[in-house]
Amino acid sequence: MTNTIKLKRGTSTPTTSDIVDGEVAVDKSAQKLYLNDGGSIKEIGGGGGGSGTPLRYLHVDGSGSQAITTSLATVDFDTTIATSDASDFTVGSGGEITVVNAGTYNIEYSLDGDQSSGNNRVIVTGVVQVNGTTVTGSECSVYSRNTADGDFTAVGSCIAVLTANAVVRVQVQKNDAGITTSLELDTSALSLFSLSGSGPQGPSGPSDIPQNSQTGAYTLVAGDNGKHINITTGGVTVPSGVFSAGNVVSIFNDSGSNQTITQGSSVTLRLAGTATTSDRTLAQYGLCTVLCIGSNDFVISGAGLT
Repeated sequence: MTNTIKLKRGTSTPTTSDIVDGEVAVDKSAQKLYLNDGGSIKEIGGGGGGSGTPLRYLHVDGSGSQAITTSLATVDFDTTIATSDASDFTVGSGGEITVVNAGTYNIEYSLDGDQSSGNNRVIVTGVVQVNGTTVTGSECSVYSRNTADGDFTAVGSCIAVLTANAVVRVQVQKNDAGITTSLELDTSALSLFSLSGSGPQGPSGPSDIPQNSQTGAYTLVAGDNGKHINITTGGVTVPSGVFSAGNVVSIFNDSGSNQTITQGSSVTLRLAGTATTSDRTLAQYGLCTVLCIGSNDFVISGAGLT
C-alpha cells in the first residue's frame, strides 16, 4: 500500500499560526519551502551567503561645469551611470541622493576641476553630508597653484550607517574668493554601495544568524538586520525610521524573567495572525522575530510571545 504525504501549502509565506514548531510548509506561488524553527519562520535553502539582503549600489556624475565658491555648496551629481535598482536610490536634481533602504554604505567621490584665473594658489575642500550633517572622516582637499591654467583632482570616502530615506550629498568649497575655480562634473563622480548586503544568494544550505549580545535596555539599529539579539535584561525597542521592508531581526530572551518588546514612537508593531498592535511580552527563554513590512510597519511572531 502506498501512502501520499502532502506538506502544508498555500499561496503566501506561512506564519506561526499556519505551522507549529518543526512543521514544514510550501508557498506554491513563490515556489519556496519554509520551516517553523522554534517560533521563527525560515526559508529552507534560501541562504548560504549571509543575511540575504541584496547588494545595493549607485554611481552618478553630472554634466557641464559648476563654479566653486568660498561657501559649501552641493555638487550637482544628477546623472545615473549605474544602479542596482531604480527603487534603491532617488537621484534628485541639485545633487541630493535619497538612499531608500537603511544599512551601512561605503561612499566614495572624486572632484575634478580647473583653476582658470587668479594667478595664485587655492585649496579646494570636499565633504560628504548625510541629512545635512558632515560625516566625520569624509573630508578631502587639494592644493592648486596656478600660473596659467591649473587642473586638480581630489578624492574622498567614508563609511556611514544610514537610516531609510537618508539624504546624501557631496559639498565643495574653496578658500580664496579671488581665484576662479570650477568643477568639471562629467569627470567627477559619486559612488555608494551597501556593506550589509550579501549580494546574490549563494548555494542552498544553512546560514549563520550573527549574534548581538546585550545586558541592558536596547534599541535596535540598522546594523541588526539579519542578526539575533541575545538580551538578558531591559527589553528591546523597535525604533522609527531605521528599517525598510524585508529587514528582519530575531530576539532571544536569555533570562528567567519576562522582557518587553517596545513599539517605538510612530511604529506599528503587529502581532502575527491578529489585528493587535502594541508592546509585546517575551517570556523567559522565548524567541521571536520582528519583520519590517513597510515604513515603520512591523509584524512580530514567536514562541513565548504574548
